[in-house]
Amino acid sequence: HGFGTNPIDYAKSLESAVIDGGFILCCPYGTFIRGTTAFGWGERVDAEQRILEAVQYVTENYKVDHSRIVILGFSQGGEIAFCTGFRNPGVFSAIISVAGYYSEEFNEYLEQTELKNMPVYMMIGENDHSVESNKVGERLMKQKGIRAKLVIYPGVGHAFPPGANEELTKALHWIEGID
Repeated sequence: HGFGTNPIDYAKSLESAVIDGGFILCCPYGTFIRGTTAFGWGERVDAEQRILEAVQYVTENYKVDHSRIVILGFSQGGEIAFCTGFRNPGVFSAIISVAGYYSEEFNEYLEQTELKNMPVYMMIGENDHSVESNKVGERLMKQKGIRAKLVIYPGVGHAFPPGANEELTKALHWIEGID
């Protein structure tokens, strides 16, 4: 989820794409409490720990295909998805970032051999403040041999694209090589 939101609202917006794709959706709460229904992710290391603990819980308690563990995030959660996915390529099979910021700090991870097998799908509105960072990220990932795709939605700002479930389904199909 993004900064100031929560995993329940986030999960509801993606439910059908996840179920139709045969995925289990695990949405941990961000580590930074901002009220009764709003959370943020705080420090990246704390967010990463929370996410890895959630993945461990799910893999220990459900039948999970480890080759299909995708980290997905929106806004601040998208930035956390980049960071946590890049730092843990043995855990995650793909990254999907929606309106997330691609930081220069992530470039240091792009040399990892394991990332060559981890596709990265980015969705962002053309009017989002992070669109340029995503363009840079896509270019750098492709230069390093990482399968990356950036989809820019015309007229959209810092938000999920229209038809979020359909767009997520497209992302999951692209990751799995279906399209």
